[in-house]
Amino acid sequence: MKGKVIFISLLVLCAGCLVFAQTDAYRFSRLNVNPGLSHNQVKTILKDQRGFVWIGTISGLNRYDGYNFRTFTNQPGDSTSLISSDVNKLFEGPGGKLWIHTWSGINVYDPLTETFHRNANGVL
Repeated sequence: MKGKVIFISLLVLCAGCLVFAQTDAYRFSRLNVNPGLSHNQVKTILKDQRGFVWIGTISGLNRYDGYNFRTFTNQPGDSTSLISSDVNKLFEGPGGKLWIHTWSGINVYDPLTETFHRNANGVL
């Protein structure tokens, strides 16, 4: 019995020598208005199937590719822009289309044409 305890103790000590520290595979950074986010008040975040991170704020929709931001906002008179810049929720729908909920209605972003289809009634 005493020999078993010594053997297990040595086995655990030797196994501990073989354990390596984790590598720095992940790098985190702070995303705020300094590198291009449209506003620091973030309401919703979504990572789409193409790898883009979409961030909805009170001042627009931001697409982050890991290096740069592209911001989409309401452009008065342009029916292919967001219906409102105050983005509340994001969902990814069929065909990789992005559904954007705002207080003024729902938009659907088409990644092929990079345009928005809007509907103030919530029905497309």
